Amino acid sequence: ASAVLESELVPSLVDLVSVQWEAGNDAQVALCVCAFANLADVGCSRHLVDTGAFELCVNLLQAEDASVQLYAAAAVQNVLSDPDVSEEVAVADYVHRVGAVGSLQPLLTQESEIVRQVAQGALANIEASRGWEALGALVRIQAFARGF
Repeated sequence: ASAVLESELVPSLVDLVSVQWEAGNDAQVALCVCAFANLADVGCSRHLVDTGAFELCVNLLQAEDASVQLYAAAAVQNVLSDPDVSEEVAVADYVHRVGAVGSLQPLLTQESEIVRQVAQGALANIEASRGWEALGALVRIQAFARGF
């Protein structure tokens, strides 16, 4: 993982996904996003959040191609399975701001069973995260303080 963190691999993949997405090359996009999912699984979750790769994956959840949806959901799921990342309120706020939950929910009715399962796993990781729980508590406290 340290070699990845010290390299330009993730920013380069982010750039490549953008180029391939605009070119309509779903197969190349899916391969790159698959790499993000695997990188998250080997300790690079924070790096994916910090470089914008996580937000890119959230955006790709709305792709029409099932392979892109699958790997984007897997990347989101894997990033949020990392307790060092998922416990942070700042990450929970970021997950909320980039619209991860709203982008994952339509996948629950997707034709592909594997896409549905991975989306369910990603949503479960969001809901189970301590950061998400803490963010919800902060929002409730703020609402109470404002008299709502």
